[in-house]
Amino acid sequence: MSLRGQPNTSSITLVSGSTPPTTTTLELFVRITLPTESPYRGRIATIRFSWVDNLGQPAPVVGFGIGSLVPGPGGELFNFTQHSPSSYSVDVRFSIRKGNWTIIVRSFTASHLVDPSITGPSSDTSATMQLAGEIPIVKIGVPTERPITQRPVPLTFDWVYSDGERAPVENFVLADTETDVGTIGNFAMVSGDASKYTAELTIPEATTNTKVTITVPAEVAQAAMSDPPVLGPEKDTERTFEIAAPTAVATVTGADTVCVLEKDIVSNDLLNDVLPHLGDDAGGAFTGVFEPVAIADYLYFVTQIRKFTQTINSEGDLVIPDTPENFLADLQAGAALVRLNTANCQFEILKAYSDITLAARSLSVDGDVLYFIEGSHYMYTDGVIFSDRNWREKIGYIRKIEHPSSRIETVGRNWRSASTGDNPDTETTDYFYGVHGATTAPIAIVDDALFMITGFGNFDDIGQPRGEFPVNRIGNWNWIQYHDQINQRLSEVLTNGRTGFDVLKDIAILNNAILGFKNDTFFLRPREPQKAVNGSSGVTATQTAITATQLNWGDFPSAGWLYVNGELIKHTGADANGQFSDLVRGDAETTAAAHTGSFDIAFVDHVLSLNQDTLEMPIKSVVATNDLRQFYNRVRLRYGDDEEVLVEDTTSIAENGARLLEVTVPLDAHQRIWAEWLSNAYLERFKEIKQILNLTLKPSFHLSVGDVVYLKIQERMHLNGTLCQVLDLRHTFRQPVTTSLKLVTL
Repeated sequence: MSLRGQPNTSSITLVSGSTPPTTTTLELFVRITLPTESPYRGRIATIRFSWVDNLGQPAPVVGFGIGSLVPGPGGELFNFTQHSPSSYSVDVRFSIRKGNWTIIVRSFTASHLVDPSITGPSSDTSATMQLAGEIPIVKIGVPTERPITQRPVPLTFDWVYSDGERAPVENFVLADTETDVGTIGNFAMVSGDASKYTAELTIPEATTNTKVTITVPAEVAQAAMSDPPVLGPEKDTERTFEIAAPTAVATVTGADTVCVLEKDIVSNDLLNDVLPHLGDDAGGAFTGVFEPVAIADYLYFVTQIRKFTQTINSEGDLVIPDTPENFLADLQAGAALVRLNTANCQFEILKAYSDITLAARSLSVDGDVLYFIEGSHYMYTDGVIFSDRNWREKIGYIRKIEHPSSRIETVGRNWRSASTGDNPDTETTDYFYGVHGATTAPIAIVDDALFMITGFGNFDDIGQPRGEFPVNRIGNWNWIQYHDQINQRLSEVLTNGRTGFDVLKDIAILNNAILGFKNDTFFLRPREPQKAVNGSSGVTATQTAITATQLNWGDFPSAGWLYVNGELIKHTGADANGQFSDLVRGDAETTAAAHTGSFDIAFVDHVLSLNQDTLEMPIKSVVATNDLRQFYNRVRLRYGDDEEVLVEDTTSIAENGARLLEVTVPLDAHQRIWAEWLSNAYLERFKEIKQILNLTLKPSFHLSVGDVVYLKIQERMHLNGTLCQVLDLRHTFRQPVTTSLKLVTL
């Protein structure tokens, strides 16, 4: 499927022999070629882009990169490749499994290589793929011991897709399982997880068989909510294993319980599936345990696996090697993420890794949730040999497990790991530091957000001149925050040759925050005033209790005023549930009134008044300025090399006319989500006309930038009950000592 963009034109003159000159119009088109399979059933697809002119000839272009593309929800772009100046491709990894998915080439995103004045396409060009449900695969699990003596034999049936993600299914029942020895019973779905089922195989004592085969016939289960139905597995799935009669087990004295992790990994589905290069002779041993964390009676840890090939003796049995040539010295060890139930010594391999440098790292627990990141603590160099050729696409993911579920969910990805090619610095690529996918320290969990530090530098090069070694480049070390609302990456904060305060100002810009100090403590406070809404249907004029919910930042103030529809209500703090009690209604000469329905609550830090009898910090002078520079209803935010976001408020434009605010922030091309959030935050703040007030007070050292104040200066400025926020604050220590404020009306 190919789509062509709209042309951008430029006239050129063609001369041939004695023929009079003719003028033609040169145009740029982009053709998007999707996979021929439709509907598409894969998880990764390659999309091609061909640039042509209106003469049907390939058109070499510059400026076309991954930042020129807008993927639809549910698709992650990676591995952008230039095949020629007119031919490009990009891979997309789908997180959705069915429905339509669209990719867009932005307008005017490329320039003709010969004549840069010719750009195209003149409008956004899109192509849409139809995704079909993927056929689920079933994996039959049995204990790792060989031969199996446990009775009954526990069985697991895990439904997954080709990429290993879980595949919830419907209509999978006991009758869909078959065995050639014994009977299968106690079939059940794991609570809350329709992709995982358990059962037990009962083997009669008189059985003389030495092998058992468990079979799940083809197309017995339906992928959950698939319409039309998608049935799996595609073909009969079997699992054959050896059994033997149970033997007596030696007892251990002096210990309550001894838990033994079997070292044999032969015929272990999870492990052997990630060791395909070993073929049928896969083998290995658990050689170490690290990063253990506990949740209730369970222990989570990562174990390293020494991989080796095995030999077969004259009797046809596998033999563990004892000579160095059998060990894979030129490849990394493997690894597995394991969960141990300490109450019954049951081990469960949650995920296996072909290379130790791709394994789970920085295991951190928050309540019943386990977080970890996948990748090495160190940079990846040419000297590191990977068993998995696609290792670049697998590192840097942040995962979580909500105990006691075995489901591994994706939280996000360290965006630097998305640079999967060895690209030098060019106009269309980011700085390349080598691929680094993990964190140098444990993951910190604060207020439902994950914090980590990650980087790419070669530690041997620290201190070398900047510009020669990547370790000193901007963006090399990242403070990353993953949160429900916005994923922040404070990556490009340059420190070389700058003061600490300059760096803090950059961080404040990236967070749309106010920078200040209070009680000798540095703080970054959001520019938005602190607000909440009531948690009940309303309050009467005499009610002295209010519940505040949906606080937009921070904790409830310990003291101050609540401002509700013109009424000031004095408070001395709230409990952990936001319940304010013993309130003083109608404070500072305002009128106590009933407030019905859902209403906003603004938190006021100070009341400023001309009346010295009612306040200890009287206003000495007032200067008010209507500053229309604070009125903007269109915001253009520039970031990266040539990236920008433009947002506007059509209602404000219709009522007041258009005013444009242009802002440049130190974000890079990967941070568009953050740039869009920041653009809308500026638009929301500036779309209405604000009034700037300049006040001079007697010394008021407890005032801080960002504080919300309530003005009672009706006698001078007809401002009675005006809410403002402190923009700037200066103390003058000449006699008399004063404090000067610049405020903006809210």
